[in-house]
Amino acid sequence: MQILMGACFLEQVVPDTILFNLKPLVKLSVPVPKLRELSGRSARGFFIEMNSEYKTSLEIRIDWADLDLFGHVNNVAFFKYVQAARVDYCESIGLTSLNEPGKNSFMVASSQCQFKKPILFPGSVRVLTKVEWIKNTSLQLAYKLLNQNNELVAEATDVIVVFDHHTKQKVQIDDQLKSIIEKTEGRQF
Repeated sequence: MQILMGACFLEQVVPDTILFNLKPLVKLSVPVPKLRELSGRSARGFFIEMNSEYKTSLEIRIDWADLDLFGHVNNVAFFKYVQAARVDYCESIGLTSLNEPGKNSFMVASSQCQFKKPILFPGSVRVLTKVEWIKNTSLQLAYKLLNQNNELVAEATDVIVVFDHHTKQKVQIDDQLKSIIEKTEGRQF
């Protein structure tokens, strides 16, 4: 999991070392004891303080096929990036995208995107995801899309409904699923 921290992303935690991805091809490795010294607190406390409200991140390489006639990423591709982040997030909380028997899935009730800046090729886009709210059978996912320079290029939202594709019925968000979401988000709903 990658975590947004100010202008950089925590890419990997290995024993006694933190690896930051500052921008493409620039990485900074900081030993935990040095990080504690620099921050004046435990490394865990440092990350909690620096962490954004978006707890999950998915990096996607821009494909040549995503470009339009004007040489930038077509607006339809933004929805493809959001879809990839949605599926990644839902699978991480136990909602399947494969319509597996005995497992709850989801359906998209609405999706919207506000475009802020064009994305250019070559490059990548990082999609940050969080849950905005939870209701009885639905929840809202919010996304921030960042280019390879960590500039905001779009903001998007989805309302998804927990769904059983075999019975063709909406499913109540139970305490177990809500608890998984709360643990992932680091807050209560």
